[in-house]
Amino acid sequence: MLERLKNIFAGLESAYGATKLTNELRADGKNEVKSFTIKQPVTNLLWEKHLNGDEPALGIVPINENNQCKWGCIDIDTYPFDHKKLITKIREKKFPLIVFRSKSGGAHVFLFTRFFVPASLIRQKLQIMASALGFAKAEIFPKQSNIKADRGDIGNFLNMPYHGGDKTVRYGIGDDGQSLTIDKFIDEYEKYVQKE
Repeated sequence: MLERLKNIFAGLESAYGATKLTNELRADGKNEVKSFTIKQPVTNLLWEKHLNGDEPALGIVPINENNQCKWGCIDIDTYPFDHKKLITKIREKKFPLIVFRSKSGGAHVFLFTRFFVPASLIRQKLQIMASALGFAKAEIFPKQSNIKADRGDIGNFLNMPYHGGDKTVRYGIGDDGQSLTIDKFIDEYEKYVQKE
């Protein structure tokens, strides 16, 4: 399971993000966090700790050293948020997206590809879909189409789901609006992952 998640959420290998909750809330209802980037390789141990719920949680930079991605995300910071309503809209438009609850209760809306594709293509597709769904101003990950990895650029990371494994508040959500275990998420991934 760990290897599978690591493969699905593959990105930059030379650095990762770390996020700790501070147990304080901002005025907009979002959890206060301390986030930082660590320039070290992404390891199985980091994923193990993340799935065990150890702090800090793991963040992955979607864009790799070759300016390619296997996933992208529309980050919707609206609270409270009706995930089921968004999923209904996504399915009506036949978009191959999977919705996750973010740590603060917003939505992380993922597009997955089986193989690495240009980051610019993922960004372009997600911007079109975000606009069609009424979230044109939402943040898109990857935030960059290009990074100069040879100069030390690392891009921006996104906090990974399933911090704490199946006992998490950062879970995928099925078409029925119910939370998905990791195994059920992998089934959904197989249903919606793009092959080209």
